[in-house]
Amino acid sequence: MVRLRLSDDNELTIHMSAAVAPEWESAQGAGCIVVEDQVPVSRRVLQRLRYVHRIRCESHGTGRRVLLGTQTSRGTQWFEPEECSLGPEGLVTPVLRDLPDRPVVRPPGPRPDAEEQRPARISEEVRRFLLRLATARRSRDLAGTRALIKECDGMLSRRGTPPPALREARDSAARWLVERSKEVIKQGRNGKTTVLTGAAAEREVKERQRQKESIAAERQTLVHELQVALRYDHFGDVRILLRSISKLTGGGPARPEEAEVLRGAREQLDSGVKLGVLQMQVARRHWLQRNCPTCEATAGKECFDEAPNGDQQLRRVGGHDARLLLVVASREKVEARKRAQRAEARAATRGTK
Repeated sequence: MVRLRLSDDNELTIHMSAAVAPEWESAQGAGCIVVEDQVPVSRRVLQRLRYVHRIRCESHGTGRRVLLGTQTSRGTQWFEPEECSLGPEGLVTPVLRDLPDRPVVRPPGPRPDAEEQRPARISEEVRRFLLRLATARRSRDLAGTRALIKECDGMLSRRGTPPPALREARDSAARWLVERSKEVIKQGRNGKTTVLTGAAAEREVKERQRQKESIAAERQTLVHELQVALRYDHFGDVRILLRSISKLTGGGPARPEEAEVLRGAREQLDSGVKLGVLQMQVARRHWLQRNCPTCEATAGKECFDEAPNGDQQLRRVGGHDARLLLVVASREKVEARKRAQRAEARAATRGTK
């Protein structure tokens, strides 16, 4: 609830939910109270005041806009805030120019059955519940809101007449959940999140689905190569392929046959197989700069093996050992030259003493 001071003895009260009931009897005039679109107003109050001001928030793409409306016996008409104004008597909308100067029905006096028609008072338990529900919606806690709706259903099923505000709050929360289900939250830079709605949300959902399918297809290709590497005991390729597959995230869970291949590959590596050590010592960017003596692949090209059954060539993800040994031999030469230079430097130092 928001209160705006209009004058020394008058103020404008805005009710954004039914948690706090408007005080129609003590209001200076209908223009001093503005209620949310979903807050119920009895026909008796509408006849006595002639009109009731309302407020509504709408989502358009990534933005939201506020509309102000006036409800009369002919319905509710909505206006942009720029079309309305504030005066000493409260909010003024264009529809007030067409209203009669006097109320349609004078305020009726108390009737004998007034006590029976008086709505149930809001207990402290219900008031605390409505506050928790409003807090959950304000913080966009979807799971908490669902749990509170279930709790509200239990309160409504008790004996006795529940206050109308409780059922109205429950129905409003259910509609709010439906609206939130159509939104997509996108993680931006610096940890900032953006709420997408409408066409933007649909595009984001399609893009996420496309990325998921692309990652799943790439994982399927790598698992197939892993299966071939296991069949021909290319344990260097097995290590590299397992590392590449572990880096793929967002493609959904692996299929049962893929999970079986991955489990078998990890069991073989964990069983003490030491093959493929060269692939752990020599990075791909180093051996890819060399020509392969085994398959005669030139620098920058992948290594391949001829398939025994005549199928298409098999890619050696980790490269042939002979190609990697060229890098190892080059490193050993560099290290030997450095050792010789250090020995010469030590000898020269001893000769000068």
